[in-house]
Amino acid sequence: MHGLEGIAIPRTAAAQFAAGPTVTRGDLRAGDLVFFRFEGAEVDHVGVYIGDGEFIHAPGTGRRVRRAQLDASWFERRFAGAARWWRDAIAP
Repeated sequence: MHGLEGIAIPRTAAAQFAAGPTVTRGDLRAGDLVFFRFEGAEVDHVGVYIGDGEFIHAPGTGRRVRRAQLDASWFERRFAGAARWWRDAIAP
């Protein structure tokens, strides 16, 4: 399925991470997706980077979307990488 921008993004965090155009942590820009490994070796959580070392994410079913710091020790240990799925970043 393609979104409004004509970009097909896989459904799961693991598939998004595997298929995404990668970006280094030092090059993160607002709108990039940030990925984590919470429950083992496979990527199983994703957030949206909003700048200044922060991202937003839904911590779990029934819990409110919230802000978090990438350099918070809990997230830093589980950080898997980032991807930039915006059209201008992936168009030829």
